Amino acid sequence: MSLSYKILNLQQVNGASNTLNGIVGTVEYEIKSNETGRSISGFANLDLSEISEANFISLDQLTEETVIDWVKERIGLERLNAIEEQLSAVVETPYFTYSNVGLPWKN
Repeated sequence: MSLSYKILNLQQVNGASNTLNGIVGTVEYEIKSNETGRSISGFANLDLSEISEANFISLDQLTEETVIDWVKERIGLERLNAIEEQLSAVVETPYFTYSNVGLPWKN
């Protein structure tokens, strides 16, 4: 099973004391797992306010792939594996099964 990532929103930092005005401070993202026709998503916010001038990218140069890499790096491989296991367990748990019964008034 694999996870897909989607960036939902970026919030920038603005303030007189910040030397890097306009940096991405918070990322809102979704992690989604698809398995056997079923899917589940997890949503979260991630603080990125510890960015430095060395790895600064202006907002107009950012790509979703870059921000996804930041999210993955910040979360860490161990935590990503745990998230994948949790989402997989939920997707693989059969909550409902469906049977076609037709329309009872159309006999």
